Amino acid sequence: MTFTFNYHPLEVSGGFWFNHLWSLSLEEQFYVVWPWLIFFLSRNWLKKVVASWILVTPALRLIVHSLYGGLAQTTAVVHASLLCQADAFAVGACVAIFRAELPRESKKLLWIMTTAVIAIGLVNYFAGASAVGPYWRTLGWPHLPHSYLGQFNHGYVWGYSIINMWAAALILSCLQGTVPSILNFPPLVFLGRISYGAYLSHFPLLGVYFYYLRPINAFSVRGFVIFLIWFANVVIVSWFSFRFLEVPFLRIKNRLDGTQRTAIWVAPSAELLRR
Repeated sequence: MTFTFNYHPLEVSGGFWFNHLWSLSLEEQFYVVWPWLIFFLSRNWLKKVVASWILVTPALRLIVHSLYGGLAQTTAVVHASLLCQADAFAVGACVAIFRAELPRESKKLLWIMTTAVIAIGLVNYFAGASAVGPYWRTLGWPHLPHSYLGQFNHGYVWGYSIINMWAAALILSCLQGTVPSILNFPPLVFLGRISYGAYLSHFPLLGVYFYYLRPINAFSVRGFVIFLIWFANVVIVSWFSFRFLEVPFLRIKNRLDGTQRTAIWVAPSAELLRR
């Protein structure tokens, strides 16, 4: 209710069932700050602020981690605090603010960024596997005790930045109508429309399955069948959430906005993305 879930210890906040809500809290905290900046700052100062966020935030992640000495609290602060994740929102703001000044070759930029992310991820994976074991995540976050965090290559500093830049390139490509055609694939479009409900429900539903059907071996036939049923449940719940909760609020938003909007159920073709 207070959107401070990202500052709650895992064992207090509901653990596995609701821990993913940290990101929703992070977003809402940003939305408390961002409108005031837009209202009071000139466009030139707004550009300076968002550019500074992008440059300063990775340094803050490094500083905060150093202050905590690599302890477990680092995860909560670096991974889930607005202070250390502001560059993600700033990159998105840059797409909006600098949109007219950004290159039109967004499709080419997207493929360059995608190739770079894959290449850097692979290099980091194989280097990390030899350094600290086989469970190293590709962009720097390990499936290891928090004491290992950052001891290899400070991936927690630069990994987020790379993902942010890639996401910005994808959004820019969508806005300019140069999005890869695969993203207009109807099943992906459908999943995109119900994705917010999926975000909210996927962990609680998974928790139900883990509670009643444990132990679950993900690499067994039984585990695969459970996965398919769980995925179908997520899709159904998410569709109901979209149809009966989100759509009415989207219609209210459109009326308050006072502008004519494209029908909610129209597939996002290239022409729609350009609009």
